[in-house]
Amino acid sequence: MTSLLRTLACLFLLAASLRATRADDPPNDADTAAARQARLDYLKLRAAECELFKQADRSSPLPLSKEALLRYTNPVRGIKLSDGATFLWLDGQRPLAVATWSLRGPGNVWREFTSLSGEPLACMRGGVEIWSPKTGGLLDQLLPDAPVPLPSATRRLGQMRDLAGRFSATVYLPPDETVVTELRLLSQPIYRYKEESAGILDGGLFSLAEATDPEVLLLLEARRSKPEGDYHWRYTLARMTSVRTIVRLDAKERWSLPNFWVNPRSPSDPYFESGDGKYSAEQ
Repeated sequence: MTSLLRTLACLFLLAASLRATRADDPPNDADTAAARQARLDYLKLRAAECELFKQADRSSPLPLSKEALLRYTNPVRGIKLSDGATFLWLDGQRPLAVATWSLRGPGNVWREFTSLSGEPLACMRGGVEIWSPKTGGLLDQLLPDAPVPLPSATRRLGQMRDLAGRFSATVYLPPDETVVTELRLLSQPIYRYKEESAGILDGGLFSLAEATDPEVLLLLEARRSKPEGDYHWRYTLARMTSVRTIVRLDAKERWSLPNFWVNPRSPSDPYFESGDGKYSAEQ
């Protein structure tokens, strides 16, 4: 046997050995469909434990989306396990607040809340108030140089996607904020609605994300300012991350947010993040 043939034979045997070894390795349970479904069921249960009220009306909670509008992950930061789900609280069809529950690292559970409302809200769990924002983030701004909303819902979606593309955002990761990440706009809204009784012809909630993890939320609405007035495009921005963030409109800084954890913070803030226990696949 020539030297070349001996080398090829050795490589073939080595490859076969490696294949056999991999076949005998135990499966990664964290990636099975059943494990993913179990984690999602757990996240939905945690979301269902919370009730959101308008401060002026504690008699009936606002409805929570029964299903996650967005299932996301974030491997960018090197976390061993990252799995999250996004839910909405609605007033009619219009979203008033957004919540995410996520699993990070060795089963750490985190919750994040953000308000899209100018009204005070109150979130209760087990009879205890855990979040009470007085207002939202950057609310109800007229979008400059925006076209007139089109009569066709299909064409308005195209308009919304173009308008959302005018926004960009950057996050600065702790501890020293020297790791800078440019967020990417998810091309489709994670929620779309209309509320004609409130003068809203069309609305869409967009996400600027790290991987698929929503870090900044953009709410676009074709809305009347008065009952018989014309429709105009307006926008609201909400943070969904605790790290320092800068949001730009047409490449110009529009909204700057400091790191949530190194500044005075309160459950009455528009955005609030908190640890929420541990998750185990056996529970």
